[in-house]
Amino acid sequence: MEALNVPMADTPVVTFWEREIVDTKNYTFFTEKWEATQDDDIRHWTKFPSFSALLSQVEVGGKSLDLSNYPYIFMRWKEQYFVNVGTDWFDCSRLLPCVFLM
Repeated sequence: MEALNVPMADTPVVTFWEREIVDTKNYTFFTEKWEATQDDDIRHWTKFPSFSALLSQVEVGGKSLDLSNYPYIFMRWKEQYFVNVGTDWFDCSRLLPCVFLM
């Protein structure tokens, strides 16, 4: 991703992202990494109206859910690192990697 107009940066900041598509086989609604708890995950996913019909099944594990015919795709995106930000470029501590749930 290329972020434009980043404060204190003379050029756009390019970042590398990792993605996970929730299919309940390879990736579930529970992150199980990046210091996220199950409560954190439920709190985030319930912000999406399309998730509400799945909540009761997800709370009991969610691995038996069949999402293949569900009209929505759920994804998790984790910003891994900054591609073009050098240590002498500017104060990198002001840039924080992010996680997005979609």
